Order: sequence, then C-alpha cells, then structure tokens
Amino acid sequence: MKYIRNLHNIDNKVLSVSPQIGKDNRVFMDFSKIEVNGRLLGVLNFNLMIPIEEEQLQLVDTTIFKRDRENIKYYKQLCVHVNDFFERTYYE
Repeated sequence: MKYIRNLHNIDNKVLSVSPQIGKDNRVFMDFSKIEVNGRLLGVLNFNLMIPIEEEQLQLVDTTIFKRDRENIKYYKQLCVHVNDFFERTYYE
C-alpha cells in the first residue's frame, strides 16, 4: 500500500489507494477476461496493476518436459495461452 501511495504522490495517473481521494472522478477499467476456445482461463484486474521496472521481469520457460509435474505442465500451458491471448488481443 505504501508503494502505491508513493507512486500516486509522484504520478496522478496511478490510482490512489485511499477510498476518499478522487472517488468521484475515478475511471475504472475493471477487468478483461482471458478466454481460449470458449473456455475462461482467467481474469486480469487492471485496477490492481502497478508499474514495475523492466529489470524486475522474469522469463518463464514454458517448455514442457517429461519430468514436469502435472501442476507445472498446467501452469506452463496456461502461460502460453495467456501470452497468445495478449498477442492476438493487444498487439494486432
């Protein structure tokens, strides 16, 4: 919460975490559903997103190996589907 408050103090594009500040003119982008082949994979809540530095990003190896446990295989497949969704939806 303190991190977001500090961001808000620097840049007014970052929504305040205070329920009182700017409540009358807030624009909520709400969320976006991630659907693949008619199946809901997840939901992105844009109101909860905060900016980060590029150095904080971590690559995820989505290669599925035989030794991977089922939950790891599922997570890797989910990452691939979400990435495909973003490329189709936001980068075309």
